[in-house]
Amino acid sequence: MPAATPIPLCLDRPAPTVDAPLVHVLHGPFSLTLPPALERIFAVEARPRRVMFLLAATALMCFGDLALTLTYTTSMGMVETNPIARAVMEHNSPLFVVIWKLATMVLGLGILCWARRAKAAEVAAWLCFLIMVALCVHWLSFATMVSRLPSDYAQLASLDDPRWVSMTP
Repeated sequence: MPAATPIPLCLDRPAPTVDAPLVHVLHGPFSLTLPPALERIFAVEARPRRVMFLLAATALMCFGDLALTLTYTTSMGMVETNPIARAVMEHNSPLFVVIWKLATMVLGLGILCWARRAKAAEVAAWLCFLIMVALCVHWLSFATMVSRLPSDYAQLASLDDPRWVSMTP
């Protein structure tokens, strides 16, 4: 019986072999090597796709942040540590908060989308993504804390903390 020949995974490329060389991604003291499959993902040619994926994920997290901000400020209030967001919320207009958030999001993500082929845009997209991940983790811990301490949380509103914001729906 003749030996079986491997079936190529892609018609335009030969089938990968077990002894395929690893590709060097970084050079110098922090040298990193990746298998060829991962090398294609991190190739310069794939940068626009990576940036667009990061921007889409960032936008989804921004919408979640907006929804949670509106939920808490229009129901029970919350401490807002961002002075710009606090100034926007002082207008007591959920619509103004939505417009402000969407405008800043479209402007920032739009600039990164326009520059998506540049290395700096990818670095900035990763930074935005990681900041929004950290904010999502913060929202998770905040929501957990509020659900466990409803009576203590209500007392925060009575303190004269200038960071406390609430809006009428």
